[in-house]
Amino acid sequence: MYKPFAGVYGTKMIPNNQHETGVRFRKLIEAVKFVYASTFFREAKAYVDRAGESIENEKMAVIIQEVVGCRHGDRFYPNISGVARSYNFYPMSRAKPEEGIISPALGLGKTIVDGGSGMGVVIHG
Repeated sequence: MYKPFAGVYGTKMIPNNQHETGVRFRKLIEAVKFVYASTFFREAKAYVDRAGESIENEKMAVIIQEVVGCRHGDRFYPNISGVARSYNFYPMSRAKPEEGIISPALGLGKTIVDGGSGMGVVIHG
């Protein structure tokens, strides 16, 4: 909980617009391999060291999710994205730490993932 790994490993977006299912499947496999391989990247290993963890104890999962959005010219962007945390380290007002917090952003949300500021939203359960 105190050593988040969000954004440490690679992300791969694939268009999934090939007509042949075999080609789409190969693209998916390539993306999964890239994400798994990112655990061995220099930046990821350095983060594990800084976090005081052992790479042997590290566990990861590959998440495959559909991106919903709109075309903008010859590009496709999600309408909204961001980062969700299950624990809010800086609760304000009536918020409770265990209620979590999300930081939404328009488009790909790269600003949020890179540590920029966004609009924090507390989810009351």
